[in-house]
Amino acid sequence: MENLWNFDEEINLENPVDIVKGQIEYLEEMTDKCVSAELVEEKDETDEFKYRFVINSPYMPNYSFKAFTIQCSPIFYPVNIDCDENIATELGEIEETPLGFNLVNTIICYDTDDFKNELKRILGTKYMKQVVAAVKLMAKSYL
Repeated sequence: MENLWNFDEEINLENPVDIVKGQIEYLEEMTDKCVSAELVEEKDETDEFKYRFVINSPYMPNYSFKAFTIQCSPIFYPVNIDCDENIATELGEIEETPLGFNLVNTIICYDTDDFKNELKRILGTKYMKQVVAAVKLMAKSYL
């Protein structure tokens, strides 16, 4: 029988989840494993993959900080990123509604480079640095 899949051409994709997991490894290394993070899968009724990026510490099991969520389809891109309001404010991703409510804009990444650039912006915010520093200091007090 003839192969009808037509997979002769290699498709170059990077899984956004793997990219974020790599950054978790860097975080643990930079903080002497006092601060960690995890991607927690969220279940819903769609065909999308959705994960929460949560900062935590092995020394503080009752604490976690949800920094952002990522959501993508089975083909990965586009990836939607929804940030914590403080991070979104720093990035300029907040809109005020006519009723005075803050609306956090979803960041949409259309390819791997776009995703890496946005992730770099998020992880490099002053607010994220403050959260990591505070968790590290608190974790050290539990040692």
